[in-house]
Amino acid sequence: MSNYFIKLENEHPDVATRYTQKLSLINNMDPYSLKDSQLNYSAADFPPVNNMDIVSYLVLTSYYTSEQMKTFKSLHAYKYFEAGFVSNCGVININNYMVVVANVKHSQRMNDPPLRVWIMCKIDGSIETAHCTCMAGAGEVCSHIGALLYALEYINSSKTNTSCTDVRSLWNVPRVSKVQCEPIKNINYGKTISFTKIFKDSVPPVVGEELTMFLRQIEEAGSQSVLMRVVEPFASALEVRESAISNPYTQLYNEEYINLTYEQLL
Repeated sequence: MSNYFIKLENEHPDVATRYTQKLSLINNMDPYSLKDSQLNYSAADFPPVNNMDIVSYLVLTSYYTSEQMKTFKSLHAYKYFEAGFVSNCGVININNYMVVVANVKHSQRMNDPPLRVWIMCKIDGSIETAHCTCMAGAGEVCSHIGALLYALEYINSSKTNTSCTDVRSLWNVPRVSKVQCEPIKNINYGKTISFTKIFKDSVPPVVGEELTMFLRQIEEAGSQSVLMRVVEPFASALEVRESAISNPYTQLYNEEYINLTYEQLL
């Protein structure tokens, strides 16, 4: 047994009992005690988990509703996978069950050691049970387990597009091993899909004589620009026009009435 199970047995005996029941399906082998050398990392070895398997497991365990699953890309579980929180994903076949073990980063404490997650699947990809070292993981379902499920679905869907020389990391890998703090203005909250980035310094600013010539062309075309109000010689040439509509409220004030009451003013 792993150190995690020993700690679980001392602190939460009821959870440890259920944990033992789950391990009985795989010859009492604790996935947390497996070494990296015992796991396979080829895409062909992973269970064929599809979206229906994920929906069945997450909805039947009441972690998500069927309505939430219709917009699964907005769920924390999918966002964790999309952000590359899942790493070191390996699989082993024990007693006709496929056990997948992986690391999943914390959602808030990014620089802490990752959580350990394992999922037990049948050969056809249906989910039997799962576990995570987070507090909610003892209930056999959490966002970290969901993230690993979506990683498995991605690996399964990628099999048809991957050659026989497929590489180890088909899933979204973390961008960096340690997350550095950044000012909010430097953080991109957009989609994580690749996009063409336009650098600010790719187009030089228009200044000096070039700006004057540009504004001159606008003026000759019979138009105006707001820059003409602050850029010479255009700013000095602009006429100061007074509004033809006077403000009547400026004529209501009379210093003689300042000490009168509301009733007296009426």
